[in-house]
Amino acid sequence: MRAAAGPERSAASAERRLRLALRDVFGFESLRTGQHRVIRRVLAAQSTLEVMPTGAGKSLCYQLPAVLTPKRGCVNPRRSACPRPPSRRRRPSSGVRKRVAPPARERQSASSA
Repeated sequence: MRAAAGPERSAASAERRLRLALRDVFGFESLRTGQHRVIRRVLAAQSTLEVMPTGAGKSLCYQLPAVLTPKRGCVNPRRSACPRPPSRRRRPSSGVRKRVAPPARERQSASSA
């Protein structure tokens, strides 16, 4: 029997790398329904949008290809959807301090005295 040549051999190699990364990096033995198709499209650099229910493994569909192709980045969808906290960085001072009026109670007591 002759060894598989060309695209068949590289497809088998890619499938083996995918299974090894799935097990070694993420700790899973198999993919869930729909994940394999999405992962193949992402690896082929095809535009991909997958609508899956909560807990179906959407993140893995994009993280696994990122592990297999190190030059490609991956943005965690949960992280990118989170609102950003306000910046703690102080704004540069213009050198002029704003005069803050005292609370109304203090103004009233000062004017009645």
